[in-house]
Amino acid sequence: MLADISFYNICQRNRKDIPREFVLLVVDHIKSVALKVMHGYVVKSLVDNDYFDEENWNYLDSLIKSLWEGYAGLIFDENGKITGTLSFNYLLTLLDEVEYPLKIKELDSAKNLLRFAVSVQNSGCVFDTCMSLLFGGVEIPYALHGFMSVFPSQSIVNIVPAIFSLNRMVKGEIPRSILDGNGLVEVKDLKKIIPRFFLKKLNLENNLLVVDNNITTGYSLKIIVESMKKVCSNVYCGIPEVYLEEILNIAKQIKGFEYKEVMILGSDLTIQPIDKYVTCFGKQDDSRVVN
Repeated sequence: MLADISFYNICQRNRKDIPREFVLLVVDHIKSVALKVMHGYVVKSLVDNDYFDEENWNYLDSLIKSLWEGYAGLIFDENGKITGTLSFNYLLTLLDEVEYPLKIKELDSAKNLLRFAVSVQNSGCVFDTCMSLLFGGVEIPYALHGFMSVFPSQSIVNIVPAIFSLNRMVKGEIPRSILDGNGLVEVKDLKKIIPRFFLKKLNLENNLLVVDNNITTGYSLKIIVESMKKVCSNVYCGIPEVYLEEILNIAKQIKGFEYKEVMILGSDLTIQPIDKYVTCFGKQDDSRVVN
């Protein structure tokens, strides 16, 4: 991590001499570490109410915002368009020679997040608050911030992290007792999935955009959206990617998926998905970024 930060500082001082592709990889690595720290910080804050410190949070928040501003500035070309295929050919040749099984998909994910940001901009809606479902959605509000630093049509004033998923509930990490008779989170129990520091910022006047990185059934997103309508009058939702293979398995009632159902339709999403879900370090390297 320290080596990455040192190299990033060198890159900033010698931009013309260092290939943009390498700078992107370094920024991405620092960003990934910072996001993992942020996720851990939110989780611990929900367990220990006295743990959260506003100064610590502001540091993490500012750091990731700055990284995404730099990231977006690198990905967009001088005409304001997302850059095409990045040239890692020589690097990949060397990796093949040393037989290192590297898969570089992070840039595909970043480009999808920026395309999602374009959809947000073109939606005709103005959002002052963005709630992200962690861990998967932790980066989306910062990608929106990075995009808006390049194309300042609007700004997300408040970023609100929330931790909720069916998997966490099945594992017992989130008690089922927080749900009311309609399966929604009780207002009094929102503090168990959203740190109190952020709950205080929410009110009926917010234009709230709830985001997750992808959905299969859409259960988590559906429950949070409907639950937040108890607190905010204007609640919208969107996702950049869908887990298409699993959705098709559910539709076909394939063994193991016969008891699942899709709870969110395309018409429920204010911001539509722009691609199928791709795991960063998946089994198949079908990256569109690395040729």
